[in-house]
Amino acid sequence: MSRILLRSAKDPFLPVSPEASLARNVFASNSGNMLFTQATHQLLSVPGTEVVADGYVADRNDLGPETIAKINAEFDAYVIPLANAFRPAFKRQLKRLTNVIRQLDIPVVIVGVGAQTNSRATELPEEIRETVSDFVGAVLDKSAKVGVRGDITRRCLAALGFGDEHVEVIGCPSLYAPGRDLTVDKNDHGLSADSLIAANLTLSQVNAAKIINRAVDRYPGMVYIPQTINELRMLLWGIPLPQPLDDSMPATLDHPLYRQGRVRFFLDPIRWHQFLAERQFAFGTRIHGNIAALSVGTPAYLLAFDSRTTELADYHAIPYASAHRIAPDTDPAELYDRADFTEFNARHPENFDRFAGFLDKNGLTHTYQPGQENPQFRERLAAAGLPAGVRPLFGGGDEAIEQLLGRLRWLYQGEDIDRAREAGAYEPMPFGRLPEPKPAKISAPTPAAPTPPLHRRLTKRARRLARRLRS
Repeated sequence: MSRILLRSAKDPFLPVSPEASLARNVFASNSGNMLFTQATHQLLSVPGTEVVADGYVADRNDLGPETIAKINAEFDAYVIPLANAFRPAFKRQLKRLTNVIRQLDIPVVIVGVGAQTNSRATELPEEIRETVSDFVGAVLDKSAKVGVRGDITRRCLAALGFGDEHVEVIGCPSLYAPGRDLTVDKNDHGLSADSLIAANLTLSQVNAAKIINRAVDRYPGMVYIPQTINELRMLLWGIPLPQPLDDSMPATLDHPLYRQGRVRFFLDPIRWHQFLAERQFAFGTRIHGNIAALSVGTPAYLLAFDSRTTELADYHAIPYASAHRIAPDTDPAELYDRADFTEFNARHPENFDRFAGFLDKNGLTHTYQPGQENPQFRERLAAAGLPAGVRPLFGGGDEAIEQLLGRLRWLYQGEDIDRAREAGAYEPMPFGRLPEPKPAKISAPTPAAPTPPLHRRLTKRARRLARRLRS
């Protein structure tokens, strides 16, 4: 059996509770990462091949020679899906990955990496150029081509000396898991007050936040889908977000969307997809929040604000407008009416074929090759018992109560854990709290304490017994 090591948070069939996902930061701070890594997992899960998630181990640790030797001995390829990894904040992880790749004897394939810069950029920020060049060079020693998200990243790598013979634009794997025939269609009558809508937001985009706020009362069926680890922490434990935010943001538990129970945080793509498949429309600034909708055929409209979103939208022909320029009083119904999926539907088969060809060039067998289909993948996901979307407790109902009980069970974990806690702990003292000892006086000898009466009686009995034994 062939084995592929995949840079991914976890095995997609493994249920991980929201509390444990937060505690271990399973999804690397943004749940959108789960979408493209699981899509890659699905596409590579062909009969006779085992795909193994690496748990981001190479990002988080400097791997020792034993681990490198284990990877070389037990796996046939290392596939690394990435998002906007060409950015200064990801520099340390890139260096670690480069160090690992150089020590491997197996093929290494990069799927969907992107630059984070401005939309007209032709070069990466100077502080990461050398790191990116080292990384891409190490990868090309182990693969045919590097797959990038869009044309902006392609231009930036060309400036470093990596031409089209080294780089291929492939977009996002999340949109290829549904297959070559994916289409998105709108209804003929647009949105109404009863429409079910999903909103997403980057908590720095004020115009988009104002659009969402204006729609709260107008669309009672609108639900907000956050994606960051800090928002999950606030949902689970009520911890406020750490950074100061504009008052218009849905970023506190006092916001109407939280108070009315109209928030869902998804930890597994299948739950996300199931929810969005029942929506009429999705919109917002999160590129993967909108791709999650498009991948199940639900119309979506992106409010783009940087290169990592615009290059994917341009490549896939996802309808979008500038988040900085859009009017804050725009109604979601206007966004729905603007959205035209003619080009998206026409371009998808060609994009799909290019992505499949990229996998072929790099020697990766995938589920869209003849005889490699794997319909059991989705069936296994549906039966895996993955957790439902996390919701605020304010909304009430049986689902909210069950989530609260699950949270309490996770906190409890038995008496041994409770006794070891420090915050709010209690350590019993015999007969109450003992007084502090007084310092001893050393100016005069301390008189011997009188012998207790019981001790005196026992001593006399012991002497009498000793005399009898001697006689």
